[in-house]
Order: sequence, then structure tokens, then C-alpha cells
Amino acid sequence: MSFPPTPSTERRIAVAHKSLANAAGGRAAVASVILPSRGRSVGVITLERHRDEAFDDAAIELCETVANLVGPMVDLQHDKGRMISGRAVDLIHDGVQRLFGPRHPALKLAIGAVVTLAAILAVATGVHTVSAKSVTEGVVQRAVVAPFDGFVNSAPIRAGDTVHEGDVLASLNDKDLVLDRLKARSDRDRLIQKHRDALAKHDRPEMVALSAQIHQSEAQLRLPKQNWRARD
Repeated sequence: MSFPPTPSTERRIAVAHKSLANAAGGRAAVASVILPSRGRSVGVITLERHRDEAFDDAAIELCETVANLVGPMVDLQHDKGRMISGRAVDLIHDGVQRLFGPRHPALKLAIGAVVTLAAILAVATGVHTVSAKSVTEGVVQRAVVAPFDGFVNSAPIRAGDTVHEGDVLASLNDKDLVLDRLKARSDRDRLIQKHRDALAKHDRPEMVALSAQIHQSEAQLRLPKQNWRARD
């Protein structure tokens, strides 16, 4: 708009322009054009010159052309000079517009899928199996020692079985033990027979020596019995 008005601006409101011209003693001509950028107004250019050279439609059209070129530059400089908080507000506003506006359906679908997945992961429960090698060991470990050397005859208990007091864990082959007992018994019987012969001959020294040997043989005979009982 301008003052004095031109044929194209005579219907526009020019109250402020008239006041500005009167402030200059009525000898000024005033014109204003809007600076547009991205579909909105970012400022106004106000021009003033002598009343004898009033603005016509051609001059106003030229000013509007310049304003269309200058508007985006002014808007860009304004954005650069804003604080970080102001830029953040604009980013949030643009994001809300994209999210709830009529456009960008792919973006809305992607955000909805992400939100749904996050909600499922927050409340869902399941079982996750991890495979790995492991060894199970008891807190208390005990060693079972055989009462004599030999070979295992049977072992009814296997690793992992539950055992109770008195259960047989394994049995050893007692063939050598039986042979030792038979040999010790045979030696004892032979010594007893010699002791009887010495007794019949009244050979006292021989009787004393044979008695000691008999006691030693009986001790050896009792030793396998003790091993046998220990195994049982």
C-alpha cells in the first residue's frame, strides 16, 4: 500500500502511512511492501520520498518484486540468529505437523510400528534357552576307598544316581582274597599238626616255637576276614 494511494492501492487501509506523511509536514510520499517467505510474512519494507515524486503502480510492483527476493534471505538470517530453544520449538512443531498432519503416511506407519514393537517388548514374557556345556557337582564330595586292591566285579550305581546310606556302590572281585584265606588256613592246620607231634614227643622248645607260628598264622587268617567285613 502507499500514500498518496495509487489506483491499485486506493482501497487498502493506509492510516499509518498518512500519519507518517503528516509527521513529515505533508511533504512525503510513503509506500510499504510485505516480505514473503515460505507462505508467510517475515517483515515489511517501508519507503519514503518527496511528495512530488509519489509512488505509482509501476514503482510499487518493482518494490514487491524486490521484496519477494529479499524475503527468503531475511527469513534465513532470522533463523540463524535465533536461540537453540527457538530452533528446538520449530523442530518439534514441524515433527508434530508431520506426525498428525494429513501428509507423510509412510512416516506415520513407521512410527506406529516402532511404538507397537516397543510396547510388546515392554510387557511380553517368554522363555529363552541358552545351550552351553555344563558340569553338575555336589556341594559335598566324598571319596570311596576300597579296603584292598583288586578288580571291580560289579557296579550297580551309575553317575547321577541317588544313593542312601547302606547302598552298595560297587563290589570287588574276591578271588585273590579267597585264595589268601585258603593258604593261611592250610598253613595254620599244618602248624597245628606239627604242634601235636611235638606235644606227643614232649619236645617243649619245639612246642613253644610252633605255638608262636600258629598265633602268627591265625593273625594272618583274621586279616582277610577284617578286609571282607570292611568291604561288606
